[in-house]
Parts: sequence; C-alpha cells; structure tokens
Amino acid sequence: MTPQEQRIRHIKAWQAGGLSQAAYCRDHGLNSKTFGNWLRGYRDVGKCNQRTSLIPVTIKTTV
Repeated sequence: MTPQEQRIRHIKAWQAGGLSQAAYCRDHGLNSKTFGNWLRGYRDVGKCNQRTSLIPVTIKTTV
C-alpha cells in the first residue's frame, strides 16, 4: 500500500468512526497537524474532481 493510500485509509476510517480528529490521531499515533494537512489535501483533490453546473437566472428590473 502506498503512503497516499494509507493516508486515505486513515481519513476514511476517521470519517466513519465518529471521533474528533485529535482523538483519532491520539488513538493511532498520528500527529494531528500532519493529519490535518492530509485532510486538506484530500478535500482539495475532491473539489477539483467535482463537476460544476450552471443554474439559469432571470433578473427582473423594477422601475
């Protein structure tokens, strides 16, 4: 398993577990700041992979 896969595995386990980040890191011997960096990178990648869509808007003026 690559380091990236291990990070993702930890992130998913934390999300499913219901613990705070600090508690999860303490229980798994992880540095909480490092975990926060992993999470930020994971979320940033997710944002890049999201599809965007346009919503039609009608602007009415009042006189």
